[in-house]
Amino acid sequence: MTRYLSISAIALAMSVTAIAEANAWNRTATVSGPYRSATVHGSGSCANGVCNRQITRSGPNGYSATRSGSVNCDPNTGSCSGHSTVTGPYGGTIVRQGSVSR
Repeated sequence: MTRYLSISAIALAMSVTAIAEANAWNRTATVSGPYRSATVHGSGSCANGVCNRQITRSGPNGYSATRSGSVNCDPNTGSCSGHSTVTGPYGGTIVRQGSVSR
């Protein structure tokens, strides 16, 4: 289990590092089908080696799920640590955390 969480933290660090130059971002998209639609809204920012993001997915009948997380990287040591929290449509929560270093 720890291995999968570490891999997730590395993937999160890489994806957040890729957007570090953007400093802040917002995205919204809606997908509609013949009977239902779903919306995804995401936002994030980076400053001083810390990147944060939050994504909310809203579906039919008012159900939604939220994922938030942050990564903190130290360029002097080459290490990054991060965490992510997911809250599902019924209130259940999953927390992941991990770190990576050179």
